[in-house]
Amino acid sequence: MTELDRVEDQFTMYYSAKANDLQGLVHAVMEEALCGFQSEPFFVGRTVVVDKLDLKDFTAEFQVAGECFDLQKHTQLTDVKAITYSNMQIHEKDDRYMGVDVQKKVLKRKLEKMKATQNGNASTETASTPATIEDVSSFLSGKTFDGLKGKVNDRLLEAIRKMGFTSMTEVQAKSIEPLLEGRDILASAKTGSGKTLAFLIPAIELLLKLDWKQYNGTGVIIISPTRELSMQTYGVLTELLEGTSLTHGLIMGGSNRSAEQEKLAKGISVLVATPGRLLDHLQNTDPFIIKNLKCLIIDEADRILDIGFEIEMQQILRHLPKKRQTMLFSATHTPKVDELVKLSLHSNPIKLSVAEKSEVATVEGLQQVALCSKFFFSFTLIS
Repeated sequence: MTELDRVEDQFTMYYSAKANDLQGLVHAVMEEALCGFQSEPFFVGRTVVVDKLDLKDFTAEFQVAGECFDLQKHTQLTDVKAITYSNMQIHEKDDRYMGVDVQKKVLKRKLEKMKATQNGNASTETASTPATIEDVSSFLSGKTFDGLKGKVNDRLLEAIRKMGFTSMTEVQAKSIEPLLEGRDILASAKTGSGKTLAFLIPAIELLLKLDWKQYNGTGVIIISPTRELSMQTYGVLTELLEGTSLTHGLIMGGSNRSAEQEKLAKGISVLVATPGRLLDHLQNTDPFIIKNLKCLIIDEADRILDIGFEIEMQQILRHLPKKRQTMLFSATHTPKVDELVKLSLHSNPIKLSVAEKSEVATVEGLQQVALCSKFFFSFTLIS
């Protein structure tokens, strides 16, 4: 049981399951009920309630009530390693699938808090755990996104305005313009620093300038360490691409591999991926066009390596074109990260870091949430 003083928020996720027989349906419901909480330590599932049960077609609709809590207050008793492509055999059955529609109320509230913090607006609901950032001016750079007019497509700037962002954070102000010039970058920036917009805006602008078409294949790949972070990045990407013709997609462990293959075959301009599933498709999905790749983004590189994806990353880099722009973001620089930098970046990248004096890179009590307001996920059961 989670101690009550650690609980930050409560939420409910709605699921549906389908199988060929009753045993398979029970397995599917149990698997999916656990799936949403197994890969990150700050999600806790409480109850599962079956709303509809059809024993003729073997379908079920159910809800999972859960809690998320402050990771800084949580004592991690074990060192959990991720299930990676190299240490697990995956046996997928195409006739079993899961549909997940995640309720967006909690996410919307948290996204509004994040926007208000970035824009220096203190009038919104106060988080239960105060952030360590006391001086908002030290978190913001003084630059605004309107200053990118003429350098960034108007449709992209309009999308940023619709999302509610006006002022840039330090990492955004330092990195966006050099990235728009095509430079490689090595950035020290932790979760909460605004790095997602810092790498998405230049990457999208690059493809818009090239008038990228679906038949060109994948132009940008964003590698994230976990499913949750991938979903969050994909949600921000979805909003930024509104009004453009660029296609986008998400591939990650636990999802329907066949459906991913079909989308990759049609062409995904901007792709968000977890390392294991990306390597799987690079090795086994022939219609996956990556020969025209223009930009590779490695997000939270230290975390990717810490949870066991070192071999996968080495193999991924061997498959990708050498001539490309590369952006690597990492909270810390370990020997493993330094080795990845040598393998992935060109010889003279721009190096930048967020000022540590204000601790803007680490927001105490920050909660990662999956941004799922506009899309529907299908997960393939692993049996």
